[in-house]
Amino acid sequence: PAYDSMINFVANAGRFCQAAFIIKSSCYVHENRNRLVKAFLEADEKLDFDYAFWIDSDMVFTWQQAEQLLKFMLEQNADIGTGVYYSFVQGGKPGPVIIQKKEDDSWETIPASELKEPMLVDGAGFGFVAMKPKVLKEMMEKKGEHVFGFRFSKKGKMIGEDNLFFEEAKQLGYELWVVPQVRVGHAKTVIV
Repeated sequence: PAYDSMINFVANAGRFCQAAFIIKSSCYVHENRNRLVKAFLEADEKLDFDYAFWIDSDMVFTWQQAEQLLKFMLEQNADIGTGVYYSFVQGGKPGPVIIQKKEDDSWETIPASELKEPMLVDGAGFGFVAMKPKVLKEMMEKKGEHVFGFRFSKKGKMIGEDNLFFEEAKQLGYELWVVPQVRVGHAKTVIV
């Protein structure tokens, strides 16, 4: 289903945007994302994109959902936006969305099933995310070519590349919107 989603997206993206596709592959997610940022920003210098849309290869979605997220981004003039992920493997169970990073370096989460309206959050997954190019440009200016990485919390828990990115983007003044009306599938055996 994820491959069908990508094929349908490529075939139909022209209905709602002028798309350019940049594809990289690696078993190291954070390094793959770093290579994509570099390639995107090089292309952006020539093409002046309005948005970068990150779609992981294990996402199940329709092109209309991508259009819906971009429409929300335009209407709100939002810097970063994401949908909510549901695991097809676990019977459609929604994953949690990180609402707030606490002072003790832990995270407060809310079940995605409880989200009713778009809201600002501190973190989420990175498999279906749209953002303005200026977010990536400023992150690269701050961090060099290693925009994505990971770290360990004060309690020894690994903070992955997605939430570390959102944490650092927030420090730069960018906001992350979660749009619960955009419900996409995540073809994983475990919700992350």
